Amino acid sequence: MRKRSFIYLLSTMLPLVALLVLPAERVTAGCGCDHPPPAWALVMPPFASATHPVTIFAEGADFLEGEVYAVKFGKQSADVIADSPNSLRVDLPHGVTPGPTEIHVKGPGYDHKYPREIFTALPKPIKLPPYSGAFKARKLRIAVAADGTVLVPVDLSRVREPTQFALRFPDLPLDFESDDVVLHNSDGVDLTIFTLSVDDSTVRQWGSYYGWKVEDDTGLEGVVYDTKVKKTKDKNVDSDVFTYWRHEFHTYEVAHETGGTHEVDAEGYHPDGTLHIDHDHLVIAIAGFTRPKDYAVHFTKLDVDLEAALAKAEARYADSLEKEAGDPEKIQKAEEEYVKDLDKAERRYAEKRLKLVAKAARLKGGHEDLDVVLLAIQSENPIEPGAVVDTAGTLPEEEF
Repeated sequence: MRKRSFIYLLSTMLPLVALLVLPAERVTAGCGCDHPPPAWALVMPPFASATHPVTIFAEGADFLEGEVYAVKFGKQSADVIADSPNSLRVDLPHGVTPGPTEIHVKGPGYDHKYPREIFTALPKPIKLPPYSGAFKARKLRIAVAADGTVLVPVDLSRVREPTQFALRFPDLPLDFESDDVVLHNSDGVDLTIFTLSVDDSTVRQWGSYYGWKVEDDTGLEGVVYDTKVKKTKDKNVDSDVFTYWRHEFHTYEVAHETGGTHEVDAEGYHPDGTLHIDHDHLVIAIAGFTRPKDYAVHFTKLDVDLEAALAKAEARYADSLEKEAGDPEKIQKAEEEYVKDLDKAERRYAEKRLKLVAKAARLKGGHEDLDVVLLAIQSENPIEPGAVVDTAGTLPEEEF
């Protein structure tokens, strides 16, 4: 089961937000928009870049409709008129430092601070062009949530061809597995979860960034693509590589244009009453840990030492069997000593390994200025991670 490391906001509470924002007569969408809403939280979404709307729910007192409230994100403020006693909707102002951010709401009958652990300000999204390439940035500011999750906002609104992507940090030894990565959209919706299993793939046209179960999407027979992470060879310097493939979005664009079957109204709904889910503005959440210095060297030495200790115990046991042949009591004693030697070697290995792993740590909440490499390879089908990495050197390079 995929880990939900960003748990401080995508909590185990029931998704009450559906009751708060969806009219009762609305139905679920039968397409890639068919994702469950994120679990309710005091601040939604739990992350945002400048100008993105943020909903702040009242706690301890109600807002007074028609009154003006000052909403302070860190050191930046924005005024908003309350149109509901339950919540305020305000665009994140420019200039908020990326990272965990305290929110202070003050106005008539209300003065409350929301802890920095529940909201993370994001930098400007990385906007990819509509063609293949190795897109690189030096010392790009990246937000890190309070729990150490790395958050990377990406704008794919210009990418319409089927494309294989790969993301890595060349100067950050970040270790992670496929279960440590979650793809949200900018509204906090988990794009890897669907609420509807369908036989006709045309009713689930847009989504499935991590892959499909063929039995659920019959139009993609023979194509199975799970979450994929390529483990790096240079564990002292480089991060692991996150890869995913996105199908074509021309159909999506036509369907959502004016007069299209999925034209979106001012309230964010399709003509059939289904809620629209943004698939162009993503937030990649990676909950890895930083490897300690000389991580690979130390682990290799541990393995070598263990093999040597086991071989030594094996040789001592074989020598004893040869010397004590014909003496059952001494042979039994040799066997007991052999078992003890094996147990000692394995316990020592386990203890040293635990100490080494303990040195690994999550990043601290805040922001990091990192080198970033984002590969985009137009491809009708998914490409295996190893092949993606091998292809990197053949792509035209471009700074972003």
